[in-house]
Amino acid sequence: MTENLENSTTSECLNCHQQLPTDAAFCPNCGQKRTDGLISLKEFLSNFLDNVFNINSRIVQTLKWLCIPAKLTQEYFKGKHKTYYHPIRLYLVMSLIFFAILNMVGDIDGIVNINLRDEANLEEVVEKEAHKIAFLNELDTLSEKIPLFQDTTARAALDSLKEAFAETMQRDSYDLTINNKPMKVAAADVFTLDGKELVEKYEIEGFWAQITAKQVIHFLHDQVGFARQVFNNFPLMLLGMIPFLALFMKLLYIRQKRFYIEHLVLNFHHHAFMFFFLSFFFLLPENYIEYVIGYGVGAIFIFLFLAMKWYYEQSFGKTLIKYILFNIFYLFSFVITLIITFIISFLLF
Repeated sequence: MTENLENSTTSECLNCHQQLPTDAAFCPNCGQKRTDGLISLKEFLSNFLDNVFNINSRIVQTLKWLCIPAKLTQEYFKGKHKTYYHPIRLYLVMSLIFFAILNMVGDIDGIVNINLRDEANLEEVVEKEAHKIAFLNELDTLSEKIPLFQDTTARAALDSLKEAFAETMQRDSYDLTINNKPMKVAAADVFTLDGKELVEKYEIEGFWAQITAKQVIHFLHDQVGFARQVFNNFPLMLLGMIPFLALFMKLLYIRQKRFYIEHLVLNFHHHAFMFFFLSFFFLLPENYIEYVIGYGVGAIFIFLFLAMKWYYEQSFGKTLIKYILFNIFYLFSFVITLIITFIISFLLF
């Protein structure tokens, strides 16, 4: 490595390939410092500290205005596009951070307690029921081989014992609906067969019927895994919902003749703030989360109202009416998005 990289004589910028003037220390096109590709340890650490802790850094400036209703959107449309993070990138970063924190500190197993038998852990249920089924099958086989159980009284006692034991399994079959067609499946098959084996045993025909049957069994065996699939897909599905929210907001403010992109950016910024704000709540000690989360959600609703009020500069009454209409549409869109997320997650699970 050369000792003095600042005096490099490269004739073009290695970042954007712009031809550099002879005495230029920085590229006039992208702003990168003139270099031959190598960098000293001092400069490496200096760049890091400047980018992270400099109060004028891009991320600090973005987060500062993000926390003031509509301010970041206003700054963005003043033409300062390079000063702040791109709205979609900001949304993706904030959503990934939020869901990563929620996944780290949250209890998905506890959140999704949708089990086949009202038990805490479906995997334990499957294992326990499989053992019971195997035991009963083995008992039937052995009873045919042991002379003692051929006696009428002994046979009746054994049957009573098996019946009493079977009652602990609560049911001997399950009613599954595959492509709107009801189908009764033995409990033993629900617990011991995988999707492919179930399709073959019950001779399920049709591509979609087979896919549905396999996914239903997969879901019953691993509901927590399915919940995680939904959990991981939701940020992208919500990303797809935002353009429709912006379209509805354009209709609400159609008389202002604003561009669609303004409503879109405002919605991206609001959702980025929502994820950024809620991330702090889930970093609190567990005992405090349940008490403060309600205040956090309330603050987000107030933030949205202020963003609409300050960006569109309408009266309190007009803003309140449009705010209520927007939230009704948001709830409707959220439910539709959630349903679509469940369907896609179910098919890909």
